[in-house]
Amino acid sequence: MALSLTDFRMKRLFRKRRLNCVVLAVLLFTGYIMFFALSDKKVSVEKTSSANVSHDCICTTSRTVEGNIARQTEGLTSKQNLEHDFSTSLGGLNVHTWFEICGMSVDVLKNWPHFPFFPNQRTFVSEFRRTQLPNVEDSGERIFGFVHPQASGMYKFAITSDDTSELWLSSNEDPASSEMIARVYSPHGSAWTEEGDYKKYPDQISKEILLHAGKKYYIESLSKQGSGAAHVAVYWSYGGTTFEIISWKYLSNFYAKTIPTPVGKQNIISFHNKSNLYYFYRLPLLNKKDYINSIPSCPYSPSYLVRIKLNRYEAAWNWMANESYVYPQDDTDMMKSDFRPYWTKPNALADPNRVKSVVDKFVYTMRSR
Repeated sequence: MALSLTDFRMKRLFRKRRLNCVVLAVLLFTGYIMFFALSDKKVSVEKTSSANVSHDCICTTSRTVEGNIARQTEGLTSKQNLEHDFSTSLGGLNVHTWFEICGMSVDVLKNWPHFPFFPNQRTFVSEFRRTQLPNVEDSGERIFGFVHPQASGMYKFAITSDDTSELWLSSNEDPASSEMIARVYSPHGSAWTEEGDYKKYPDQISKEILLHAGKKYYIESLSKQGSGAAHVAVYWSYGGTTFEIISWKYLSNFYAKTIPTPVGKQNIISFHNKSNLYYFYRLPLLNKKDYINSIPSCPYSPSYLVRIKLNRYEAAWNWMANESYVYPQDDTDMMKSDFRPYWTKPNALADPNRVKSVVDKFVYTMRSR
């Protein structure tokens, strides 16, 4: 009986081992089939991808060769002797704008204390052409950067603007070497032109200037607008061809930590640090002797003088917080938070019409002397 029980247990053990071996063999066989199936699929995908890549490469190479042949043919048939390929350049110019500057002369902009380091607006243009909305009045603008000629030879430049403008060009990439080569100017008063009309005034077209391919030249325009629609456009002509607006293909921006100072700027009234904007005594003042006998005088009676008895705290709340009206805005806002004391807010802006009226009367009085 014991022997029979032992045999039964041994047989049962061998059956379990046989079943485990069968299961293991099935799993190995299944994994073997899946491995080769995926391998075949991968090979077919690689072959298909390789075929597609080869096909695309052939087409791309064909198009590249055709494009190179076309460019070479165009270069051979062109009348211009191109010595430098500038097809990879990125075009554009810097634009700096100042607002609330009365007058229509470019000299007003050049003598403005915030010019050239603190413009009210900074933008870019892709071509040497800029227009403003008609409601933008009393503004000044500076457009500057580099021009890259593709062909060596003699060039002419022309400028149109509304109102006056100046065009400056350097003999190299240094702004300090710039010279004024053209302008919209009239000695008899304000000057302006329609866009495209570069023959209205004798100074609008420059003389011939030799430029070399592969080099870049600093270029800038200064313009002043009084009222109405405003624009500035700069053209060039190579070898006597028709004038065309300088496009983005020949322009690049001015990238530097500092803003270049125009050659025509009078540095004696230029702020190099924004903290100096508060030092008004640095501005040139009129000599009192020049106007003391030309304008009417009035008794000096400041409103902040206290002539009554004040109650406790009344001075702080009713008398010390008087507003100072300025024109133009003097940027006295020293804090950006809305939760701030009253006296840290900007000075109030005076009525422009009232300021203009006073200035006109003053200037008229001075001219009548």
